[in-house]
Amino acid sequence: MTKNTPFTTAELIHYTRHHPPIDRSLLLQRYVCSKFPKELTQIKAPPALVIPLGKVVEQLIFKLAEERKLPNHTYLTGFPHPSGANVHRVKQFQQQKQQLREKVKVWGDGRE
Repeated sequence: MTKNTPFTTAELIHYTRHHPPIDRSLLLQRYVCSKFPKELTQIKAPPALVIPLGKVVEQLIFKLAEERKLPNHTYLTGFPHPSGANVHRVKQFQQQKQQLREKVKVWGDGRE
């Protein structure tokens, strides 16, 4: 087990977004709220296109954006997690396809 967390290093490596919930893990909270935004600021390209894969990561992006902790990149929210375990991914992608295209186009046009 790691300090201040109820799980082992092996469990961290195989994190499934459900166990432990991020809001119940000091280690994951610290990473999400502190280290992750700092890592994103190291991307120096004109605004990067960041693709959060899945609803859990997307919710974290929304939370960090609300707290003004994210750099001015384009965040392609609405992209389904591509895992085979996500049986709804094709349907989710089809539902989001148009808004995803529009975001990518706006991002691409801003880079010219």
